[in-house]
Amino acid sequence: MGNCCDRILATPTDGHIGPATFKRATKRTCTDVLFLLLYVVFCAGTVAIAVYSYHEGDNRRLIKGYDDYGNICGIKDNEKIPGAKFSGMDMSDKPYVYYQFFGDVVLGNSIATSYKRPYISICVKECPSAQSEHNASASVMEAYENGNSYCRYDVKLENEWQYYQAVDNYQCPILLYQGHPILNRCFPDLKYNLELIKGIFEQISYVELVTSDLVNSHVQIIGMCIFSIFVAFLMTMVIRWLAAILIYVATILCFVGSVAIIGAVWYVYYREYKALDAIPPEEQLESMKDQLDYILYFSIAITIIFCIVILVLIAMFPRLKVVVRLFVEASKVVAGIPLILLTPLTTFLVLILFLFYWVVVMALIVSNEKAVRMPFDTVWYEAQDAYVRYFWWYMIVAAVWCSEFIMACHQFIISFAVSKWYFAEDRSQLSRVLGKGIVCLIKNHLGSICLGSFIITLVKVPRMILIYIQKKLKGSENAVAQTILKMMTCCLWCLEKCLKFLNKNAYIVVAITGKGFCPSAQQVRT
Repeated sequence: MGNCCDRILATPTDGHIGPATFKRATKRTCTDVLFLLLYVVFCAGTVAIAVYSYHEGDNRRLIKGYDDYGNICGIKDNEKIPGAKFSGMDMSDKPYVYYQFFGDVVLGNSIATSYKRPYISICVKECPSAQSEHNASASVMEAYENGNSYCRYDVKLENEWQYYQAVDNYQCPILLYQGHPILNRCFPDLKYNLELIKGIFEQISYVELVTSDLVNSHVQIIGMCIFSIFVAFLMTMVIRWLAAILIYVATILCFVGSVAIIGAVWYVYYREYKALDAIPPEEQLESMKDQLDYILYFSIAITIIFCIVILVLIAMFPRLKVVVRLFVEASKVVAGIPLILLTPLTTFLVLILFLFYWVVVMALIVSNEKAVRMPFDTVWYEAQDAYVRYFWWYMIVAAVWCSEFIMACHQFIISFAVSKWYFAEDRSQLSRVLGKGIVCLIKNHLGSICLGSFIITLVKVPRMILIYIQKKLKGSENAVAQTILKMMTCCLWCLEKCLKFLNKNAYIVVAITGKGFCPSAQQVRT
C-alpha cells in the first residue's frame, strides 16, 4: 500500500518539490451518488426516530426529572403504576430531584442489588442549602419540620430515633449534601462534597471524580491549552527554517532514549539479581524469585520492542530528507493559507453540534421506556418494545458513521485546499480556497465521503460489539471464548487502522483528480 506523498512529491532537476503522477481534474462530476442517497436516508431515519420518540414517549421525565417511585417531579397528574405504592402522587409542589445517598454499606443491601447504585431519587421542594458534615439527622429533621422532606414519602420524623430507624431501612439519607438545581436536579456542590462522597462516586463511576478534577483545576487547564495553542502556532510559523534541525534532533533523541531505556531495564534486573544473590539460598523466598523472573521477562520484552524501534529509525534515516521537505512545504501551505489552522476548530465545533443532537435523540428514546415495578416499591424504566432497542443500535451506528463522515469532510477540504495551493502556477492569485473546497465537496464529492466513512463504520461497529461482549464475559471461566474475542477485536482494530490510512489517501486523490472513491483508493493501493 503506497502513500500519496510518494506519488505527489518528486525531485525535479531544479531541486524544487513538484508533481509526479496524478492527473489533476479539469472537469468534476458527482461521484458515488448512490451512497450519498443512502446516507441522506440514514440521517432522515435519525430524525424519524426523534420525532416518533417525542410523540410516543413522555419527555417530561427528561425535562422535569423523575423519582425512583414512578413520579415526575413538578407535576400533579402522575400516572398510577400497578404495584408501585408511591406512584401517582401529586408532585406539583416538589419540582426538584434529590438523590438519597445511603453510604458505602449500600452495595451490600438488596436495593443496591436491584439498582446497582448507592442512591434512590426522590422529589423535593428545594435543594439543600446546607451541608451535613458527619450526621444528617439534625439537618433532615429540621428540613422535615419546615415541610421539605428528604426521606421516603411515607416516613414520619417525630424524633431522632425514627430517623435512625429510617436510615437503617434505607428510607432516609445518611448524609445531606449541599446542592444546586441544574435542569431540575439537585447536583452536589463538589467543592464541599468531594471528600465526603468520593467513596460513593467511586462505586458508581469515575465521571463525577473527573468532573471534580476539571472544576478544581479548570484555570490551569485553560491556561495550558492557551499556552499549547501559542506554542503550536509559533512552531508552525518557524518550522520552515527549523524543520531539519527539529527532525534530526528528534530522531537522534529517540535513538538515544531507546538505548537508554534498554540499558535502564537491564540495570534494574542486574541490581535485583545481585541483591537476591547476596541472600543465602535457604533464606530466599519464592516470591523474590518470581519477582526477579517478572523483571527478566519485562526486560526482554522492552528490549525487543525498542530494538525494533531502533531498527526502524536506522532504516528510515535516509528518508528523513523527504520528511524535512514535507514539513517545509507544509509550513509554506500554512503561510499561504493561514485560515487552514482554523479547520480543526471548526470540525470540533461541528462534532460538538452533532454530539448534542445525538444526545437529544438518545434522551428522547429513553423517554419511550416503560415503568417496571422493582422491590421496595421502587420503579425502574426499561425498553419494553423491541423497536426501542433497535433505535439504540441505530443511533450507535449513526454516531460512528456521522462522526467518521464529519472527519472525512475535514480531510477532504484540507486536501483540496493544499492541492490547489500546491499545483497553482501563480499562488498569489489564490483566494478562498477553503471555501471553494467546501463548495466542491457539497457539489461533487459528498458521495465519496459517505462511501469512505461507511467502510470505516462497517469495521468499527462490529469491533465495538466484540468489545461489549468481551466486557460482559469478563470474569467468566470460558478463557477460550475470551481469547478468540480478543483476537477478533485485535484483527478488526488493525483492519480499521489500515482502512483509515487508505481512506485518507483516497480523499487526497479524490480532491486532486475528481475521481470517485473506489478508483481513487485503487490508485492509492497500486
